[in-house]
Formats: sequence, C-alpha cells, structure tokens
Amino acid sequence: MRAATRSIGSPPSCSSDSSSEHRIGLAVGDVCGHGLTAASHMGQFRYSFRALIQAAAPPEEAFRVVNRMALRELRTTATMGFVELDTRTGSVAVWSCGHLPPVIASVDGSEVRFVNDRAARGPMLGFLPEISVRPVRTTLEPGELLLLYTDGLVERRNESIDDGLDRLAASFEGRSPMLDDLCEELYGVLSVAGPDADDTVLVAVRRT
Repeated sequence: MRAATRSIGSPPSCSSDSSSEHRIGLAVGDVCGHGLTAASHMGQFRYSFRALIQAAAPPEEAFRVVNRMALRELRTTATMGFVELDTRTGSVAVWSCGHLPPVIASVDGSEVRFVNDRAARGPMLGFLPEISVRPVRTTLEPGELLLLYTDGLVERRNESIDDGLDRLAASFEGRSPMLDDLCEELYGVLSVAGPDADDTVLVAVRRT
C-alpha cells in the first residue's frame, strides 16, 4: 500500500494517520472558522482522535468523545472522516461525521465511485449532544486509489455541492499514476485562488 498527502492552506484543515501491522487509519477534518483559534481546535481534534484510535477505541466511540469535546470544551463545530484500510485484503471501512465522502478511482481514472451512505453518516461534531455513526464498507481493488479531501477542493459559491463532486469525479481520467503528482494535478485543476479560497487537504492512498 502506498500513500501520499498534499496539504494546502493553514491548519484548520488537517490530516492524521495511524497504523498497525496490517491496517492503516487515515483521518481528515475541517473545523469551523479560521485563524489561531481554529488551528488550535483542529490540533486538539487531531491528537485526541488519534490517541483514541491508537488506544484501540472503536471509531464510533472515538467520534462520540471528540463530539463531546467540541460541544462542551471547545464550543465549536467540525467535520471529520476516518478510513481504516486492511493492507492484505483491501477492505475499507469509512466513518463520517458531516464530512464529504471519500472517492475511489481506477488506475486510469475512467471508473470513479464515492463511498457514501447518508444513513450511516453522523452529524458534524459539536452540533448535537449525542451522535450515532456507522461504518460504510467497500473494497479497494489492486491499483485503485482512494482520496480523502476537504470541502475547499469542491465547494464553490452559488453552486450545488453535487456539482463540485461531479467535477471531482470527472478530474481523475488521464492523471499521473504517481500519487504525489496526481494530488498536485487535482489541486491545480480544482482549487480556487483569491478571497474565496478555502483551506484544502488531499490524502491519497493506492493499493499495490
């Protein structure tokens, strides 16, 4: 399994990872707001969630803990997605609280699918006192790529989020097979410059 990350912007959008012998865990989050306070909050989310996962807490419980932290201590809201991959079988489990769905693309980018189930997804962190989130399961086939990202990559003013997701799905075909280059290319094609620009994080993993 190979992985590459591309991070643009300031810390309010962050990625984190953890791993064991045969499993890789990847988390991507986006906290409300900008500036030092938002960066501090994102850091607390990141390290708290990672510590819980590394202590073998079930992801459902880890989300409940950071939700209470967002609501009672930080008094902010955030979205977060977590993916667990089995490097032997390609099994993928995705948990999401308000975050945009990961996307899986074939080697040549001609086949793209989103890992999404609205019934399993939880609300954004810090919005409700109690949350429920369940995993969505799929398989990453040899050669396929899985991409996690923040909304800065797809959201545009006066445009439906579905339009942004469609644009993302159409952007894989003909891209470099090298993960670092592919992340650079996707960012270059999809990102927005200027005052409307938002923090953007891309995390790509390909099964080899």
